[in-house]
Amino acid sequence: MKKIHYFAIFSIIMAISACTLPKQIEITGINPRLNFSVDTSLNKMILDLFEDSFGADSDIKISLLDCTAIQDVQTYLAIMTLEKSVASIDYEIPEEIFELIDMVRLRNNIVAYDSEEEEAKGEEPIIFELGSISTYLDGLSFDHDKIEARLYLNSNYDIIKDMEIIFEFVAIGENGEEIDPGNPLIQILIPEPGNKIEPVLSDIDTSEQIYPYDKLPDSGIVVESFAQLLNAGADIKLKINAIVLAGTWIDVEIFRSPVDIIAELVIWLPLAFEITEGAEIKFPSENFEEAGEYVEALADVLDSVSLVIGMTNNPLSGGSLVIEQPGTSLKIVNPLNAQSPVFSIGTGDLDKIFKLGRDFAPDVSIRFEEAENIIFPRDLGITTIYFDAKLSYTVNL
Repeated sequence: MKKIHYFAIFSIIMAISACTLPKQIEITGINPRLNFSVDTSLNKMILDLFEDSFGADSDIKISLLDCTAIQDVQTYLAIMTLEKSVASIDYEIPEEIFELIDMVRLRNNIVAYDSEEEEAKGEEPIIFELGSISTYLDGLSFDHDKIEARLYLNSNYDIIKDMEIIFEFVAIGENGEEIDPGNPLIQILIPEPGNKIEPVLSDIDTSEQIYPYDKLPDSGIVVESFAQLLNAGADIKLKINAIVLAGTWIDVEIFRSPVDIIAELVIWLPLAFEITEGAEIKFPSENFEEAGEYVEALADVLDSVSLVIGMTNNPLSGGSLVIEQPGTSLKIVNPLNAQSPVFSIGTGDLDKIFKLGRDFAPDVSIRFEEAENIIFPRDLGITTIYFDAKLSYTVNL
């Protein structure tokens, strides 16, 4: 509003210096602008959703790297690392025997870690809050054929080579209960029958947040159908069961010291989506919290207003920008069929906005009426979303 204030003072000074003093001055054409905080790329908004969803559990460390070798579609490499310290393995060996032997051969399988048993004892489960992705990307699914994942395992003891480890990813509801008990979305049994676990990590450098290659490393364990987790529309719980197999020779120190298991999940994540009819990309509501104050401040002097979207690239031409106020009849729909669309808000809708005043807090989304596939290019950007107003008012002298 300072711009308006300075212009008014300048107008009055010019009027006073004139030979004939007018009693009123009409001021028109001033264009204040309200920029909303959508000044980063839409790619980043999706990336933040992914990071918040997978990084919600404090036990998970997540790194997201830009795959700079891929030019046609914005692609990221997600590295999730879980370090789980397993309590010393419980095995009945008299204390005096420990002083006499270095190794022991197991007669039976031993459960080294069972996440469900630990959860029953009070340990927090490992949860990926993927349900929030479907909240903002409603009806959009990651392209199943383009998502890849590999799993890596390591430990501070070689005993991991003689373990059998089962990872299960299960969908859970709001109450934390499994949606389909006994039927995990993904089950990973390591190793394959007749093989041993190869303790290795990816050793991918995360310091620069850049991955300069055009594919995943060839090492690690291939995780099939990982896109099922991203597209489940629900939060995911990770269940782990680790067994030391009978017949294994192990260092007796393992019965006294914790075994640390490191699991590293590396995901190839291109922003390529399959869109169903009626799909919707929803912008976080906090981006538009100041809209009501803006409207209230300009209601008496606002002559017209336009919504302007600055874009560096537009793969969303099949969609429409929708602005609506929950609980009211206010709904503005504009097609996204231009490079940088400019939408004028009609008089009727403007009147509704004025009546809302400070309560104007719109939901803003991009909706698709038809099914299609879209790819987000590297240079996609919604650089800004802002209301551009034209003022017309009179200053009494």
